[in-house]
Amino acid sequence: MFALALNQTPRHKPLFRFGGRPRRPAHILGGESAGFFLRAQEAGGRKQEKQEARAGSDGNLSELDRLAKARILARDIYEATKLFPGDEQFGLVSQLRRSAVSIPSNIAEGKGRGTHRDFRRFLMQARGSLYELETQVELANDLRYFQKDGAVGELLEKCDELGRILNGLIHSTAE
Repeated sequence: MFALALNQTPRHKPLFRFGGRPRRPAHILGGESAGFFLRAQEAGGRKQEKQEARAGSDGNLSELDRLAKARILARDIYEATKLFPGDEQFGLVSQLRRSAVSIPSNIAEGKGRGTHRDFRRFLMQARGSLYELETQVELANDLRYFQKDGAVGELLEKCDELGRILNGLIHSTAE
């Protein structure tokens, strides 16, 4: 818009944004102000590390165990739907498999986000997918698609167990 003549300089020094507030770079501030600026940046980094630790991004064994239970459920759904009729391949089979895969995927993605709020939101999405899966398993049972005796009871029991785990995680991450 407005062009500066070659011999003119801007009246103010450039501002950089860190943490939402405009700040002058440390090399422009100089002296004690530069030290304060650098300490403030380090404190911001420590704050982010604390948030990541609270969200459980350390990858402890119990978190991996919970994710493994969701993966086992997805694997069992894939095994159970192999013998469904061919005309359901793009219907109920597809829906069952998608909702089963969505559960561990949402848990993993939420864990990777790094904040309690995001982790909780993805846990709630995983719980919604679990409810969807339970409904679809019951529907497939009503249509007598499961070939193996006791498969429905076993799948619904695993869904109940995973539901309790997800509810516990959701409540433990409440703000």
